[in-house]
Amino acid sequence: MKRFSVGLVLLLLSTFSIFAQNKVITVSGRVVESDSKEPAAQATVQLLSLPDSAYAAGIASNNQGWFTLPKVKAGKYLLKVSYIGFLTKYVPLHLYANMTEKRVGTIALESDAVMLKEAVIYCRSSPSDCERRYIGV
Repeated sequence: MKRFSVGLVLLLLSTFSIFAQNKVITVSGRVVESDSKEPAAQATVQLLSLPDSAYAAGIASNNQGWFTLPKVKAGKYLLKVSYIGFLTKYVPLHLYANMTEKRVGTIALESDAVMLKEAVIYCRSSPSDCERRYIGV
């Protein structure tokens, strides 16, 4: 009977540890442009699990640059933040089972300025044809 009781207690303890590992964590933060400190509206925020960089969660930031990734499990991740015209930023994250929320703070994205040459448009028709095709805005 004593062996049965010890086995039952061990079984219950292992069950509790399994449920504790399924706890979800909320990851939140803000994305801004580094030069102007303006919010990066609709920036792409992805959570990639390590070591294989598999997609775990993702969302776009709101108009004020805030984002919230709900229902993330504990583990090691890489937060990938991208925005058109800016360099992609990677932030390593380690989420523990005893956490309920992880605030990553403000993530500033550096501008990816590429200088382009001018574009020149030539019209091979007579000038009167070009004027007729031009639609003023």
